[in-house]
Amino acid sequence: MQPGKFLLLDGKLLENDAPVLSANNRSFRYGDGFFETIRWEGDTALLWHYHVERFFDSLRKLSFEVPTHWNDAFLRDAIARIVKKNGHDVAARVRCTVFRGEGGLYDANNNQPHLLIQTWPLQNTGFTLNANGLDICIYRNSVKAADNFSALKTNSALPYVLAATYAKKHKCNDSILLNQWNRVTDTSIANIFYIDKKNIIYTPSLSEGCVSGVMRKYIIEKLEKIGLTLIEQPVSTADLASASGVFLTNAVRGIQWVKSLDTAFYSINFVAEITKKIFLEKDNSK
Repeated sequence: MQPGKFLLLDGKLLENDAPVLSANNRSFRYGDGFFETIRWEGDTALLWHYHVERFFDSLRKLSFEVPTHWNDAFLRDAIARIVKKNGHDVAARVRCTVFRGEGGLYDANNNQPHLLIQTWPLQNTGFTLNANGLDICIYRNSVKAADNFSALKTNSALPYVLAATYAKKHKCNDSILLNQWNRVTDTSIANIFYIDKKNIIYTPSLSEGCVSGVMRKYIIEKLEKIGLTLIEQPVSTADLASASGVFLTNAVRGIQWVKSLDTAFYSINFVAEITKKIFLEKDNSK
């Protein structure tokens, strides 16, 4: 999937292949910053208030000096501008990357954030459950540390990059990452849920090191409203091996059914039922 012809850097439109970083850039050197991935349809960012909440929470936790004009409207208008410029109005994947700028490890020039926005076209509107289940695996060569920053989508994403590379090499659709206690955190691009034999749904708690996904948060809230039991707790690989169903979630793809993990195979039935109930209302993801 090719990005749009243009990108937006600190409010300036540039060709997508224009140079935007110097060799001294802190994000390039140290992964100093974070990103937000958003699904945009028409003139609406799906799950918008969840994204805004996480975006500004990330700015504060990473000690950026937030400009006074950076607010909900500023971010929405900037995204709408580049989506329209790229002709991705129908449906788009939007990535907002925030980084600190130039300087050494201990002497950043300043703590002002820079904002880079890119868009990619999506083929379909709305969230559709995949008919062909995903085959996933476990990546064990790196550890996703559970700490005060593990819930953020930081630019220092090497464990996720390596997990995705491992999945591709082993002909899997995605890889699960483990924390320092050898328990499940999330996958290279999604949060993970599993269903037990009694149709109780589980997902790793944020204290286990998983990213605080906006779709994860939305689904947890919806499951409670529709009367299904959801438990956030530590999850082991043995829990997944004995599960009756497994699904992944992220803000662009919604819910994705997992067919297999190693030698375990999972049914789509209850995942399909959950998906139908969660995305039944047309305006439920605004």
